[in-house]
Parts: sequence; C-alpha cells; structure tokens
Amino acid sequence: MSKFLRYLQSEHDFEHDMITKRKYFEPKIYDANGDLSKRWYVYFSFRRVPDGALERFPNNIYAPQHLDKKERLLWLKSIQQSLSRLLKNGFNPYDWRCKHYYWI
Repeated sequence: MSKFLRYLQSEHDFEHDMITKRKYFEPKIYDANGDLSKRWYVYFSFRRVPDGALERFPNNIYAPQHLDKKERLLWLKSIQQSLSRLLKNGFNPYDWRCKHYYWI
C-alpha cells in the first residue's frame, strides 16, 4: 500500500475538514451599474451561528450621495478593504461586545 493511501486511512479526519464552512463572504460593492441617483453600498454575508446559513448583513455602509462616480468608488473600496481586514482578524458583527474592537 502506498504512503498516500496509508495517510488517507490514518486518524486525519478529511470529512471534517471538507465540512468546515466559511464564517463570512468577502465584502462586495454594489454600484447600481453606475447610476448616481441610486445608493451605492458595501455588503457582505456572515454566519451568525457555526452551523447556520450565511445571512446577509444589513446594508448600512452607504457611500455619500454628493460624491461623483470616481470618488464613490474610491470611498467604497477603502471601506471594503477595512471591513475585509476586520473580518479576517476575527471580527464578529453580531457580537457587539467583541474584545478587540471598540465602537465610538
């Protein structure tokens, strides 16, 4: 028997590794197909409980309406990157008492 097959039959639990689900999906930008009369925002989905379904977090990160197209996109990209960094570092938007983050 090859070493690879022995490794597959060992104590390593591959099924558990494959079942592990993401806690969130990366934040995305909604730009209303370039329509400046509509609201542009950043949205993402987060898993509230470990075995639950991903739930889309409410759209409350809107770009200011007075900005032009290029400025809105830059503003939203900076928000998207910051939010992505927070989520990668373990931020949970449903746990407002999170130890590492303080909301002012």
